[in-house]
Amino acid sequence: MDFMRTRSGRLYNPKLLDAYDGGGAPNDLNSASEVDVRSFAEESETAFRLCWSRCRDRPHTGSGHRIPLATVTKQPALESSYADGQHASAQINVYERGEKIMDFSGKVAVVTGGANGIGRAVSLGFAHRGARVVVVDRDAEAGAAVAAEIGSAAIFHQADVTQSGDVLGYVEAALNAFGAIDCFHNNAGIEGRVAPTAEYDEAVFDAVMAVNVKGAFLGLRHVLPVMIRQQRGAVVNTASIAGLVGTAGMPAYVASKHAVIGMTKVAAGEVGPLGIRVNAICPGPITTRMVQDIAKQVSPNNPEGVEERYAALIPLRRYGTAEEVANLVLFLCSDLASNITGAQYVVDGGRTAAPVGVSQGSLR
Repeated sequence: MDFMRTRSGRLYNPKLLDAYDGGGAPNDLNSASEVDVRSFAEESETAFRLCWSRCRDRPHTGSGHRIPLATVTKQPALESSYADGQHASAQINVYERGEKIMDFSGKVAVVTGGANGIGRAVSLGFAHRGARVVVVDRDAEAGAAVAAEIGSAAIFHQADVTQSGDVLGYVEAALNAFGAIDCFHNNAGIEGRVAPTAEYDEAVFDAVMAVNVKGAFLGLRHVLPVMIRQQRGAVVNTASIAGLVGTAGMPAYVASKHAVIGMTKVAAGEVGPLGIRVNAICPGPITTRMVQDIAKQVSPNNPEGVEERYAALIPLRRYGTAEEVANLVLFLCSDLASNITGAQYVVDGGRTAAPVGVSQGSLR
């Protein structure tokens, strides 16, 4: 957006003010008082939200939907954001508007693998933005702790995602407790062992495929019918950059994450016409227990050295955090991503796009 300034230097956006003005804008913003500009910016923001809620599923015609500001009643959520009286400027802040659209108040989120790592960060992120959360995990102690940290807006349900009965159990628990499933982070997964394909243990291969592929499938199998009945919903499957490229020594994990991306595309095509979106995320190395365990398998005596060497190959020169991945999940479940489905989003510090090689490192 292009912002302009009042004579005192405060920012405003004339295009946005005009787009939602029914005649109430100051005639000359450059000469208007700062109070007038600030008040009008707030009212325009309210109008934007009203227009979004009414018209997001219908195309606009002509020059756009114009709402007379005199007819707009300020919404409590908007008023509360200005309740402290701290108006640093009259800028209509794009980030703040995004935060409002990423408000999950009144929505229900189910997160599998929600007790630790990325799943925990996602559970807390949904709760922070107003959602009621169903934390699903086989780790009862850690899962219950996350639900307790959230409070009355969350429940914990212990489940083995490889068992259809357990998956139905967490779906029914969500419906019994909260009445709907609006967002589903299909996240539970395990890494398996690090070993060459020629030496890989069959039982470990089966276990990885059971959790990462069958578990993800069963989640889709039992959550999607709920969303189909609701005619709404957003699903985010946790894949990995291992679903995009090969990783030596991890045949089961790599195969499983390629499968998750495939299922994501199939499901997105099937339920898209019903207003349901299905996407996948592909994290790279994240500071979680799983990645630390892989480093220990590669070098039991010096796992820190493994992390240092791998981080040196990442353009951003560091591992990501669970919270950074959670931000992506929340975005994909929000109205900000309303036209995104069937996609896989990489969050890996640039590792797969531009791995740092010897020649690149020598330029420093």
